Amino acid sequence: MPFSFAKRIEHGATIMQLYRHVLVRALMLIFLGMIYNDLMKFDWATMRYTSVLGHIGIAYFFAALIVLNANAVGQFISMVGLLIAYWAMMKFIPVPGYGAGDLSPGHTLNDYLDRMLMPGQLKFGDRDPLGILATIPAIGTALAGSEPAADLAELGVTHVLVEEQAGARDRVPDGTVILEGAGLTLVRLPESGTEAQSYLLEDGARAAVIVGDVLAAGVILAGLASVAVLGRRRMYALR
Repeated sequence: MPFSFAKRIEHGATIMQLYRHVLVRALMLIFLGMIYNDLMKFDWATMRYTSVLGHIGIAYFFAALIVLNANAVGQFISMVGLLIAYWAMMKFIPVPGYGAGDLSPGHTLNDYLDRMLMPGQLKFGDRDPLGILATIPAIGTALAGSEPAADLAELGVTHVLVEEQAGARDRVPDGTVILEGAGLTLVRLPESGTEAQSYLLEDGARAAVIVGDVLAAGVILAGLASVAVLGRRRMYALR
């Protein structure tokens, strides 16, 4: 997102144009996901309304709004807050018939809300992994990926080439600059080359900022997951 928004702003895009771009892209992803789920059969009662593309579209929409309106600290706080809020809702809000903190399939708050609110059919009958509340951690994941990208942009990275975007691997000539800027150069080396490194870090201090963001996000996610697992084990031990 930071690279995309920066490029559009460089070409004169206003904030309202960015909002429109975000909304259109999100709606397109949701619509394509519904088409994949047999939208054109017009069988509203049996259609599955959730989809991977739709999930990405919704998460992208809200994450983009945060990125456009918050600095790095605000984005980090939003990411942590969303993950903690999701964990708290799943652990402490009681579900009719199951109580609070029951994370068994079909017993969670996420599953209950999907059964009550989602039209059509859920993927597993009584639950759907891409349901309403599942969007919250997805937004956090999108923000976790946006922060390192923002650091790359702020550090002056000016050239990015993803091999998949350029075509098959053999279409990208050896020595092609894949990423360049901020004292960092990443080049495509021959598969049979004798060089051990495929990148050069000329400024380790600034590159460490990016690595630190990734590690921090990983520590937070791992910590939340550990709390959830320990809570679930304690719940079973008390039974």
